[in-house]
Amino acid sequence: MIKDSKLPLVSIIIPIYNVEDYLRRCVESVTMQSFNNLEILLIDDGSDDNSGKICDELALRDGRILVIHKENGGLSDARNAGLDVANGDYIMFVDSDDYIHKNMVEILLDCFDDDVDLAICKDRAVYDDYGELEPSSEYIESVKSKVKYISPEMVVNDSLVSACEKMYKKGTWDTLRFPVGRYHEDEFALHKIVYGMNRIAFVPEELYYYRQRNNSIVHTLNSKRMWDTYDAYYDRLCFALDKKWDAVLEKTVYWISHYVMKFYFENSGDISISDKQELYRRWKGTLADNKIKLGDRGQLAFYKSPEAYLRYCKKMRKKNYIVTTLVELKHRLEGKK
Repeated sequence: MIKDSKLPLVSIIIPIYNVEDYLRRCVESVTMQSFNNLEILLIDDGSDDNSGKICDELALRDGRILVIHKENGGLSDARNAGLDVANGDYIMFVDSDDYIHKNMVEILLDCFDDDVDLAICKDRAVYDDYGELEPSSEYIESVKSKVKYISPEMVVNDSLVSACEKMYKKGTWDTLRFPVGRYHEDEFALHKIVYGMNRIAFVPEELYYYRQRNNSIVHTLNSKRMWDTYDAYYDRLCFALDKKWDAVLEKTVYWISHYVMKFYFENSGDISISDKQELYRRWKGTLADNKIKLGDRGQLAFYKSPEAYLRYCKKMRKKNYIVTTLVELKHRLEGKK
């Protein structure tokens, strides 16, 4: 790959594992960008389908593509492998079953100046290929006129924590990597990344297309995912306490409590009763040890006991977001199955 020294180089890291049905669409959306001074890093994370072969084929067609074949280590490990070799002035991540708008790189790159440390766009959940707009100077200028600037706490509190949908200055990742072997690796990392940033540009336009698949990681419910979710929010909670980042602490308390309630009452998936009880005990201990008070009445009732929360739902004629009917609530309170 020959770098155009007159233009910034953008490294786009695509971790790949068994996505032969989606990979070409993903990579095509990157190679067809209106800004073309790119380094495209395809990290084949030990795929046992045709994904690795497709990567090699694509690299033969486009000199900007570099393929790295490695043993399977998970999404975080693959992203880290890309970070270790990236040469770009800016970094982006695209998941291999997703794809991006043809103007995404150009629009986000234009957001940067000496004070902007990060650029973020909106995403669109798609169940099939979405016919995005063709690149045009009129469209680009229209989007650029909508750019807003948001605070680091807004990125964390408004759940803009996906590693994708973003463009980073390379220096952001000099001392940071994703935790290997964890679900929700983005939630472990993003609060540390944005803390202390000067300005963050937000483009209120859907430029990243997030494909929904029933067998994807986010739809897999088990004890490991439960614990990794809790640990990610616990890590953020401890970070906010240590930095006295009150604006993030309050929202993190709400979200960690929300997810403990969600997993405690979840009936699907593979989560043992003992794990649910241990999660509940650990959550209560975390709040008590740090003298954290709950502001949500439902969560406060849950803190007293799970049964108190169900009584609260019945009294308020409010459906539990997991237990979907008042009949089920009644049966639980009466000890019926």
